[in-house]
Amino acid sequence: MKRSSLIAIVAATAAGLAWMPAASAQTMQQQSPPQQQMQQQNFSDADLKSYAAAAGQVQQISNDYLPQIQSAETPQAQQAARAEATQKMVQAIEQQGLSVEQYNQITSVVRVDPETAQKVTEYMK
Repeated sequence: MKRSSLIAIVAATAAGLAWMPAASAQTMQQQSPPQQQMQQQNFSDADLKSYAAAAGQVQQISNDYLPQIQSAETPQAQQAARAEATQKMVQAIEQQGLSVEQYNQITSVVRVDPETAQKVTEYMK
């Protein structure tokens, strides 16, 4: 998967699709593996702990940048803020030892598998 696609998915995940144009959201949905396949994927506790730490950081970055993005006076300023936030999100994920692809895979599983979601919630405490 191209890095730009991965970055778009991270940004969409972090901001609940609030930052992404409709076309990017559609691309993300098309790239999502079937639920059945996602539920079969097992992640180690270390991966889930890393994910929990990264997800907390990604959410904080999203919270920090959302006002700046929403109040941008030009589309260019908005895009620059999005790009900066996305770069920081990618760095946060990679600093936790995950690739963006792994992060997005775990995010997909967390959304459909209550057991995995519960583990991540525990690790976030």
